[in-house]
Amino acid sequence: MKKFVLGLLLLLAGSVRAHEIFEVPYTMLNGHIYVTAMVNGIEGRYVVDTAGAMLMTHRRAKEGDGSDEGKTISITDGVGNIMDSIRIMVFNSLKLGTLHVPDRSEFVTLDERAFLDTLDIDGMIGRELLSKYAVKFDPERGKILFSESADAYGLNEADAIPMRLDEEGNVFIDIGLRQGSETVMFDTGCPDLLILKKDSYGRITDISALEVVETSCGSRFAGAFGPVEEEEWHEVKIAELALGYNKLTDVTAETSSGHKWSLLGSSILEYGAVVLDYPSRKFYFEPKEN
Repeated sequence: MKKFVLGLLLLLAGSVRAHEIFEVPYTMLNGHIYVTAMVNGIEGRYVVDTAGAMLMTHRRAKEGDGSDEGKTISITDGVGNIMDSIRIMVFNSLKLGTLHVPDRSEFVTLDERAFLDTLDIDGMIGRELLSKYAVKFDPERGKILFSESADAYGLNEADAIPMRLDEEGNVFIDIGLRQGSETVMFDTGCPDLLILKKDSYGRITDISALEVVETSCGSRFAGAFGPVEEEEWHEVKIAELALGYNKLTDVTAETSSGHKWSLLGSSILEYGAVVLDYPSRKFYFEPKEN
């Protein structure tokens, strides 16, 4: 009997831990999500990017509180710019809101060539950390929630959308566009609602799923290492965009030849909350009540 009670208590303790929610306040500015993070006890301003690596600017890395173990990496930013031999620094303490990461955290440390280093931030919180949790972006409360299980959020399983990860940990889902569908990468580093890659734009135009509002030319997008080259781009209106059973009507999207994938960006948070259930590979969209 004692063994049974002990086993039950251990089971309940595990259940409580799985449902624990850690809260990280965020601010949204120009479509980008900013949080305050403590890295080795030093407070800084970081962008949250679901399609980015854990990055630290050259300016912040110069403070010298990380360990250089001789690791380097070559990485490509979201618009195809490549940088080689980027150092990886190891930090023993990372805290965001009530979330304290117990393991060592590795940050790619940029040099002064990086476009990201010109911004008023200390780095980026990316997929290496996010992918360990079920993550909820809650715009109503202005918080990012972390839990080991999506059960903590009381989600409707009928709203679940299959979520795929590539080898880098980027999130992909399928969205509906009237008579067809499109595979998109969910990228909170993209401030827009929807960016259609060039060949998708042509295909979707052929099935009359969108209306061209404006055509122009210029360089409109940038990655961590710099902007894309000038290109022709289109602003289009989409009559209906479906995320599972939830539908958005008369939404605006843009096109780009500088992206490998079509992107669903952070402006989706204007319409409701998003949950990335990395452990179960499920994506949820909870529309605002109004």
